[in-house]
Amino acid sequence: MRHAQIVFELATPAFVSTADQNAAELGPQTIKGLLRWWWRALPENANLTVDKLKEEEASIFGFAAKEIRVRSNVAVTLKCERSTFRDQGQRPYASGLKVKSGKFEVDALEYLAYGPVATVSRKEKDNDGRAYNPKFNDEQTGRAKTGLLLKRPALEPGSRFVLGLSWRSGSLGKKQEQGLVRAVAAWLELGGIGSRSRKGWGSVCFRDGEMPDELTKVFDEARRELRAMDTQPTAAVSPTPWPSLASFRLIGKVTGSDWKETLGRLGEKYKALKPSSRSDAAAPRRASSIILKVRPQESESQIIEGVLGVFICNSSETSKGQKEWNCFFQSLRWV
Repeated sequence: MRHAQIVFELATPAFVSTADQNAAELGPQTIKGLLRWWWRALPENANLTVDKLKEEEASIFGFAAKEIRVRSNVAVTLKCERSTFRDQGQRPYASGLKVKSGKFEVDALEYLAYGPVATVSRKEKDNDGRAYNPKFNDEQTGRAKTGLLLKRPALEPGSRFVLGLSWRSGSLGKKQEQGLVRAVAAWLELGGIGSRSRKGWGSVCFRDGEMPDELTKVFDEARRELRAMDTQPTAAVSPTPWPSLASFRLIGKVTGSDWKETLGRLGEKYKALKPSSRSDAAAPRRASSIILKVRPQESESQIIEGVLGVFICNSSETSKGQKEWNCFFQSLRWV
C-alpha cells in the first residue's frame, strides 16, 4: 500500500455539517469531493476534453452513475486531533471593518458570511415572535433575537485534522500519484471547506505531512509555486471551459495581525469589485469565479496573509467571454 498523511488546520471558522445541519461536523467524503474539484483545476487538465477529464478523474477517485460505475482507487480517512465550535444563535464574528450592503453598513465578516449569518426570518418564528429553534431566542424575553446571528454552528480556527490517503501499489501511475498530491497542495494553498469557503470562511492551512519521498518533493514544489504567485490585475486572459489554475489570477493581497483583520480587509476589496449597478466592467460569472483565502505566512508566523483570486472560466465557445474578462481586468486599479 502507498500512503500519504496530511495534518491541516482551520485558519478561519468553517460552516460545515453532515446530515444534521445544526451540528458542526466534518467527514472524509467532503474532503474527497474537494480534492476532486482541485484535481480538475490542475493546469495539465485544462486542455482535456470533458470525456477524457471524466475518464482520468474516475481512474483516481472513482465514478458512480447508472450507466457506469468505477471504484475509487484512493481511500480517504479523516481524524480530528482537536476542535472547538461556536454554536448557532450566537452573535457573528466581527472585524471592525465596515462595508455597505444595500442601505445598511455591516461588518465585512458579516457581509462575507451571508447565509450562515442572517436574521431570524418570519418563517422561523411563531405568531408570538418565538423562534422555533430555541437557540435563536433571547433568554430574558423568550422571543427571537433581533439582528444578525449565526444560523449555523462553526468549527473554530485552530481546529486540527489528519487527512489520510491510501491506495494499492500499482493502482495509480506516477502521473496520477503526482496529480493527487498536487491537488492536495492546491486545496491547502488556495481552498477551504464548508459553506462560504470561496469567501474566505473555512480556509485551511498545512501543518505537517508524511508521504513517499518522491511525492513529498512534488507536494512541496507545488506549494512553493502557488505561494509565489503574484497579482496580475491587467493581464490579458483566455478563459478555460472550467475553473483551472492555468487561467487563475491573483488580483489582490492583504495582511493582518489575525484572521479577523485579514478576512475583513479581503471583504473590503471584494466589495469594491462589485459595482453598484450592472456594467461592462463586471467580472463574468463573478459569484462562482472569485475566491478569497486566508493563510498564515510561513516566514512570519504572526502575520496572516489574505489573497483574492479569480478563475477565468467561461462555458461559452464564443469570444464574448474573453472580451468581458479583459474589460474587467482593465478596470482594476489596485493589487
